[in-house]
Amino acid sequence: MQVLGVSNSYYSAQKQPNFMAKPINPQKRLDDFSAIILKRIKKDKGVDAGVFADELHNISEHFSTPEQKTLLTKGAKRLAENLVNMQNGNLAGIVYSFLIKVNKGNNKVVEELATNALSIAKRVDDPIHVMARANDLKEIYKYTEPRSPRRIKIMYEEKRALVRIVNDYDQLSQRTSTRRGLKPKEGYAEKLAAVKMEIGQALFEKDNKLARKELEEALEMYKILGEGKNSEKIEKLLSK
Repeated sequence: MQVLGVSNSYYSAQKQPNFMAKPINPQKRLDDFSAIILKRIKKDKGVDAGVFADELHNISEHFSTPEQKTLLTKGAKRLAENLVNMQNGNLAGIVYSFLIKVNKGNNKVVEELATNALSIAKRVDDPIHVMARANDLKEIYKYTEPRSPRRIKIMYEEKRALVRIVNDYDQLSQRTSTRRGLKPKEGYAEKLAAVKMEIGQALFEKDNKLARKELEEALEMYKILGEGKNSEKIEKLLSK
């Protein structure tokens, strides 16, 4: 397996054929992995984003208890911060995406991680990760403060990122740093229609004129996409 852009993984390269038979110290494995990554970046050597993400996932499987997951979060977050300091926002974004999945359900931790990751994604001009992190925050605020200015603001953040993705899809697909590349363009168009609909619903009583504009645009997009269920919901709301 090719790891970190080289022919063999870090572990096989250590000439320890019985390594995997020994008890695994997950913290040491994470620390060693982080050191290898930072050393390669410092020497301006390439790191394959997909393999990097796979190795993070493999390491995380050895952090099984809640206490270990806390240590995993602290260690991986430290790696992300070092990556940011070394001007590698792309890999830092992958680490934050990974940590958000690991901590799913812990809204306090996810909010902090997503807020940091959103700032980084904006700094490195990465609309894919801006969209994803804004969505993470939107879903948290959906239950804690559904019609708050903060949730509406983050929905507009997601909307701007999606507009950029849809309009610049071909260009972005050539330079995307995500693990699996971009999804089909229609999927992002549907996400854009959905967030326009959510904005319209959230603003309907506060700013009816703006809400109707967002809903009408969402309706038009859903009709183009051939999506009927949400179209019916919007038409019912607009009839009020």
